[in-house]
Amino acid sequence: MGFKNELKNAGEGLNWLMVIGFLGIVWLMIYGNLNGNLGFKQDSASYTGQAITLIDGAGEAPAGTTGKVNTALSNVIIINATGGETLTAANYTTSGSYIIASATSSYNNTDVNVSYTVTYDSTGKVDTDTVINNLTAGTKTFYSYSGTIFTVMAIVLLITILLSLLYVVMKIVNMGKNKGGFASE
Repeated sequence: MGFKNELKNAGEGLNWLMVIGFLGIVWLMIYGNLNGNLGFKQDSASYTGQAITLIDGAGEAPAGTTGKVNTALSNVIIINATGGETLTAANYTTSGSYIIASATSSYNNTDVNVSYTVTYDSTGKVDTDTVINNLTAGTKTFYSYSGTIFTVMAIVLLITILLSLLYVVMKIVNMGKNKGGFASE
């Protein structure tokens, strides 16, 4: 009777693992679908007269881009802080949230005042992406261990089957002894 309970418990454990795996995949599909279909828009903010140093190479990110995700600058107007002249686009480029001086510009390493509009991911998009990334990482971790879990469960199941067969054989042998032997004797 004990082997039947052990076999039943092993089956229930396997069922729970399958349910957990299925729910994980369903969550990933739901959030993956929500990410693309909720209609998140880029937020934007405008800033005027922020002081930066126009640098060739790495460039510098204006303060309005700090802490924002997936930023892009537009409507950039750069004014020389000392001379007051407006710099033409030939003197700088923008890349994501960085303003980079052109290597040939005479304004390289010059303090400037920047006015611009920055667009960035909304809070809802960032939060949804975070949930998706957490679910993906959790599912990846679970399935990285699932090979071991399922191997151990398969071994336990095989041992349970073998012990059940041994139990059945022993019952048959004991029945034969209790009746005074087998029918062929």
